[in-house]
Amino acid sequence: MILRYDSTKIVTTRLDPLSDISSWFAWLRSKGFVGDLLKEIHGFSDRNKINKASKAISSHAENAINLLGQGFSGSTDVSFLPIYYALLNIAKIYIILKDKQSELEQQRLHGA
Repeated sequence: MILRYDSTKIVTTRLDPLSDISSWFAWLRSKGFVGDLLKEIHGFSDRNKINKASKAISSHAENAINLLGQGFSGSTDVSFLPIYYALLNIAKIYIILKDKQSELEQQRLHGA
């Protein structure tokens, strides 16, 4: 992974917090970037596992970004629903980052 600086630091911006978080999650749509994060930050070493997790995270990030956009721009009467599903996708990203993708896949009947 190519880093701009030698160490990782906490970053803050003056952006609206919701715009800021959407911007951060947009980066997770890149499978290459996510693969580097999995390897270097989260300790993944198996290439197949990294590829599978990167693909899943990228997909969940894309869904989360789209659902957040829909929720923030839609009617307040129903905006909770896409935001709820966006947060569900974000939670799934967290689960995959914790190397629990197989457990997530066993829970496919959520809501059935």
